[in-house]
Amino acid sequence: MAFQPNYMQNLAYPARWCRADLDNLYTEGILGSGSLLVTQRAAGANMTVDVAAGVGVVQGDDQAFQGKYLVREQAATTSGVTITAAPGSNTRHDLVVLKVRDSNAGGPAGDDAIIQVIAGTASATPVDPAVPASALVLARVRVASGTVSITNALIDDLRVPSRFVHNAVDTASIVDANVTTGKLAASAVTTAKLADNAVTNAKIDAGAVGTSKITDGAVTLAKLATDSVNVNRIVDGAVSEAKLAAPSSSSVASGTIQCRRLGGMVFVWTASTAAIASSQTLPVGFRPAATVIFPCVYLDGTWQASFGQEHFASPFEETTAHVESIIRRHPFVYGNKRTATASAS
Repeated sequence: MAFQPNYMQNLAYPARWCRADLDNLYTEGILGSGSLLVTQRAAGANMTVDVAAGVGVVQGDDQAFQGKYLVREQAATTSGVTITAAPGSNTRHDLVVLKVRDSNAGGPAGDDAIIQVIAGTASATPVDPAVPASALVLARVRVASGTVSITNALIDDLRVPSRFVHNAVDTASIVDANVTTGKLAASAVTTAKLADNAVTNAKIDAGAVGTSKITDGAVTLAKLATDSVNVNRIVDGAVSEAKLAAPSSSSVASGTIQCRRLGGMVFVWTASTAAIASSQTLPVGFRPAATVIFPCVYLDGTWQASFGQEHFASPFEETTAHVESIIRRHPFVYGNKRTATASAS
């Protein structure tokens, strides 16, 4: 059995062999964002529409292995495409299509491509009519009872872009560094365009994502999965005082919880000395009681003083108060004595 290749000068072969090449390269659709766009009549809206010049790839459906057709009209807009008069009641959906007529492939006579309107059936719940063979859908026109002119508001753009067929270009065919951020248009890659798990840790090179590449506010708690950030995933030195925002507060049932770091300890207090309700959720390790309030601290975090004199004469006395408070008041579920000892050091 001898194979017969395409494009040999001394061989004769049918046109569908050339169409088979398009079949293996492109999906059905338009080439160019403005190609074959259907709009209201530019010279004044009436019951006709205009179709812009452009290029389309049309799948042949009249017979098996018919292939795809590359249809061009790059010179002028097609005007005067007539929409049938409005129905007496309800609404009708019409389709504007680019129709290929290839009599040799089992299609209608003409051996050309035309703009055709496929009228639907008027109904209270209208649906699109069936798409004819070897036709590319361009737009839907919604024709309600009483419509006397077709405006852009009544036209739904149904064009789809033609793309390379599946795996025509895969990642193995792309040379390293051929695709860079400088070659991508703004918003060319968005989360809506990425399949689930399209980007994983395993696919990101070390150092590819750094703090300098993350926009302020890009990472929020709402965008983080549960337990996505924990102590095991934070590099030593990654969190420092310079990277932490100023002390903040958050409302809870008993008032406001505030915190301040002094030396190697973090102190927590509330705007109210009332006990925190037992039903109040606190971070793991804290006891739900008023004893989380450390003594001798004003609400603004400064140490208490009377007549300009601080209550502790020296850091040693302050440390003693801390140790005594932690051991006796038990602010943690466990480890209070160890914490008190560590704080004293």
